[in-house]
Amino acid sequence: MGWGTTFNKELYINRKVFSSIYEVEDFIEDCKLYLGTLKQKLTILAAGNPKDLVGKEWKEEVATGLSHKLNDLFNEIEETYRELVSLEYYKEYLEENNITHIKRDKDDPASTDHTEEAESKESKTSKSRIPYFSPREGKDL
Repeated sequence: MGWGTTFNKELYINRKVFSSIYEVEDFIEDCKLYLGTLKQKLTILAAGNPKDLVGKEWKEEVATGLSHKLNDLFNEIEETYRELVSLEYYKEYLEENNITHIKRDKDDPASTDHTEEAESKESKTSKSRIPYFSPREGKDL
């Protein structure tokens, strides 16, 4: 038997509202794909000619420009990993409590229509995927 530290933590996922566990799964997959893209950018920075990798404003100070690019990239990777871990914990919570559809208060501005008819329609389609577009798509580091 091992030993360690056990704790409970309340997590807050900022500016994201989900209506089903399937949306959470989709967002997790988007995070993983985005991390793959960030890793490819890191590989390009590691393998490329520094003078070709920095913008025109950094042509005189290539090392500083490259340092800024790497710093931005590392920050983005860290932020995305934190987001991914929070979403994984949220998904685990939903699975442990057998929650597939998430109801919101009527006064919640992020609420969607959760009538019985809409819920029964959603449950019949089972795992209908709702596309998610990352707010970071197209962001050039």
